[in-house]
Amino acid sequence: MYNHTYIFVFVCQALSSTAANEPCGWWRSRVKMVKGEFCVVEYGSGDGTPKFNEILPIDKLRPAGKW
Repeated sequence: MYNHTYIFVFVCQALSSTAANEPCGWWRSRVKMVKGEFCVVEYGSGDGTPKFNEILPIDKLRPAGKW
């Protein structure tokens, strides 16, 4: 059904927004866990800013660096 196979700690881009009233954009993230058609992605940069997790459907992900 899906074109991509995601593995743990896979660097990708996730389509998400920072707030409910903000437009969506592609954010660099890592896949931490996959279950069914959903995955847990972790956002955050390596500069000491806090990291946070979000549950997204797999169709909101794309491989990093392809676009």
